[in-house]
Amino acid sequence: MPSTKVRAEQVRHAYEEAVGRQPRQSEARMASVFFAGGGTLQEFCLALLNRSEFIYIP
Repeated sequence: MPSTKVRAEQVRHAYEEAVGRQPRQSEARMASVFFAGGGTLQEFCLALLNRSEFIYIP
């Protein structure tokens, strides 16, 4: 299991790749809760890619 610091970097990188920005504090906290509950990085990335912010095309 990755350290908290490594996991935070993975979350930051995933947000930058998926939505072009760093996660807000509330999003980073939600990610921490998600991983603490046993969620995987793959599941996190799938959830991130299904956000309306990612799929909305103006």
